[in-house]
Amino acid sequence: MTKENLSELLRLKSGTPDWETQKARMYIHLPWIGPLAYLHTIFEPADKTQLERASREMGIPSFWQGFLAAQNGANLYLHSLYILGVFEPKRLQSRRPEDVVAFDIEKTNKESKLAAADDWLQIGIYGHDASRVLLSRTNQSVQATDRAGKRILAEWRDVGFWLREEIFRLSLLFSPEGRLLCDERLTLPSTSHSY
Repeated sequence: MTKENLSELLRLKSGTPDWETQKARMYIHLPWIGPLAYLHTIFEPADKTQLERASREMGIPSFWQGFLAAQNGANLYLHSLYILGVFEPKRLQSRRPEDVVAFDIEKTNKESKLAAADDWLQIGIYGHDASRVLLSRTNQSVQATDRAGKRILAEWRDVGFWLREEIFRLSLLFSPEGRLLCDERLTLPSTSHSY
């Protein structure tokens, strides 16, 4: 099972978030962007009942269930990378800051027309242009594709490697205070990088 702890992978200076709600922990406040802007938002572990239901219905493999049981998605590096989470179907959306939740893995996969019988499950989105992060249900490999899923931007041998490599790559693009140091297009993975 993939049980990577995102706050450890992000090498946050302290395990203490800058702001915490019942649903999420926010790290590295970015007040020059807005009063509720944070570099990273890591969502609390998935509800066990919802995770079991979604896993059954969506074919979420056990190795990814372990990740969602530890943290139910995230928004990393100022929305450069979204990791999808699971939620109760037909839940009402709230605009209150304390009710912020990750993007929904079920809704996203239905909208992108990825069938549960297909080998690929969308687990993330790159914020710059909505490129997709796809996880192989059978061998744990990961692909980043363009939004339409027609062009592969990059590939990784397994989901743990993808998480570690992308967090490291993105960390090089931001200052310790959370300022992007380059053109936003560079937040997308590229086949010119070797993974």
